[in-house]
Amino acid sequence: MGDAAVGLTTSGASENVARGIALTGSKGLVGEPADYVVAVPSDVTAHIQEVHLMLIHAWCAERDVAFVA
Repeated sequence: MGDAAVGLTTSGASENVARGIALTGSKGLVGEPADYVVAVPSDVTAHIQEVHLMLIHAWCAERDVAFVA
């Protein structure tokens, strides 16, 4: 297991997110395939951001469980 880089972009084409992820050597929707990509199928900004928030909470909850075990 190693490090993780997470980039959140509502449009899937944020230049700032692309540059940040490029520094890690990984790419996603904005470039080459990443290990994991979660794309929210919506054109409604609020819906995309709500899913981003839910995913962050779920990921943090799973990390908490993993650290306790």
